[in-house]
Amino acid sequence: MRKDLLHTLSETVIMEAKSKSRAYTRELWSAMKVEREFRSLSLTPSACPMFEVLSKRLHQLQKALHATLFNKVWRSVAQQLDAHLFEDLVLDNRFSDGGALQLKFDVTRNLVPLFAQFSDRANNYFTQLIESCNLLNISKGSALLLRETLLALEGATGVEDMRGKALKEIGVNTFSPKLSVTILNQRADITVNRVLID
Repeated sequence: MRKDLLHTLSETVIMEAKSKSRAYTRELWSAMKVEREFRSLSLTPSACPMFEVLSKRLHQLQKALHATLFNKVWRSVAQQLDAHLFEDLVLDNRFSDGGALQLKFDVTRNLVPLFAQFSDRANNYFTQLIESCNLLNISKGSALLLRETLLALEGATGVEDMRGKALKEIGVNTFSPKLSVTILNQRADITVNRVLID
């Protein structure tokens, strides 16, 4: 029964956050320009309602629940939010340099810190978003080379397969080469014809 209650609590928070994130996931990421340095950026305005709901609900739950129970709820919310934003934002949009930089700012300077007040390792719950940001924000030349390497070594096995090493060098530890190519293909600066790996 306790598990059901915790599941219901986390589902309630995530459903409300998803409803407030619609405008954010539909931003024109491919049209955003690089106007300022990373440190002088601000949160994407359309993300504010989602962040407001998350902050408010998490603090309400933190006050109402025992610490052990609250830890289970916030972790569930974080993991579901990571999956939601990855699927509905990263995989459904194209990204210009400005859009990729803005997403990175939103994730690393706003989303992760929101959950960092509950854990020193909050970034562990947002691996899909963080690794996507790593792929979307490497230089154009590096992105082209990485994509070419991942595609060229598609059938490689054992010692010949250097794809994992190439991905780890840019901070991508959990994505498969196929998924990494999919995310690289979301970059507006390098893909005219999207190439997929089977």
